[in-house]
Amino acid sequence: MSKERNASEIYKKYTKARRSVNPEGSLTSTGYLRTVNVISVLRVLYKEGSCSRSELSKLTGISLPTITRILTELLRKSYVVPVGHEQSSGGRRPELFRLNSNQLMIIGIYLRSSEVILSVANVDGKIIEKRSFIPFSLIPEEFINELVKELWLLIKGSGIEQEQLVGIGVAVAGVVDNKLGTIIHSNNLSWNNVAIGKLLEERTGGTVIVENDANSAALAELWFGCAKEVSSLVYLKTDTGVGAGLICERRLISGPFGMAGEIGNLPVLDGVVDDY
Repeated sequence: MSKERNASEIYKKYTKARRSVNPEGSLTSTGYLRTVNVISVLRVLYKEGSCSRSELSKLTGISLPTITRILTELLRKSYVVPVGHEQSSGGRRPELFRLNSNQLMIIGIYLRSSEVILSVANVDGKIIEKRSFIPFSLIPEEFINELVKELWLLIKGSGIEQEQLVGIGVAVAGVVDNKLGTIIHSNNLSWNNVAIGKLLEERTGGTVIVENDANSAALAELWFGCAKEVSSLVYLKTDTGVGAGLICERRLISGPFGMAGEIGNLPVLDGVVDDY
């Protein structure tokens, strides 16, 4: 069976199993939507520098009451700070808010069978601490046990408090359901249907986002790298197989099955792209 057909069959079985648990699909998950809303607010504040509540509501499409609730929580955690008021020709001047980059730390994890790379960075993209390890086992449970141990060593070495961590991002080669944080299929790890997002959240208590590695790299270039000034790009990755991250009008294109950039399975004259 070809790798393309194998991944397709695994995805069909996974989708059927997921729908048997939640017939309406993952888009109805309150936790997921709440996380998306918070990320949207943080992203706008990162891009704009400072915003009022009404500006945040307009730019994110999130209702004003929800924006107020999100800001209240972010202020309580010191992730956001007030920075004065807008100029106004009359009436009450809207209060402005910006990110507190010294309080917002993110852990990045790049999963590979040969080496796992971990780092702590602030929301400006500055790396605070970095470490790596070679996994002794690719059995998911054993792998995650070792990963969690390395995570705590990373946090300890960085000198930051756990309360400063706003989330954990996991990048992996393969087909990913980023809404449920599940690795549907990864040739590199020989994993099928591993809910690594849920498993890491249970062990760390943090919010975990799981994404394909090429997509993650494309977003990194868009937000922090050489593509900050462009609206569309294709990121080509050729280390753990051939894959691509597609950005159109500053939005990630994953496709309905999360396989938009899986060009390694494109047929060529003799075999598929991955064979070369």
